[in-house]
Amino acid sequence: MAELLAARGAAGLVLCGRSRDKGQAQADRLTNMGCPSWFVPADLGAVWVDYR
Repeated sequence: MAELLAARGAAGLVLCGRSRDKGQAQADRLTNMGCPSWFVPADLGAVWVDYR
């Protein structure tokens, strides 16, 4: 999906995920395609929300 957005002219992308190496490599590829991209490491399965 990120490659499609970059190919269609996205001004920039922020990626998130657990694997820092894979995520940064993908962000680097997208940046090299001309779409500035950043990777933010995050384990979204570990997010806890208090809905009280």
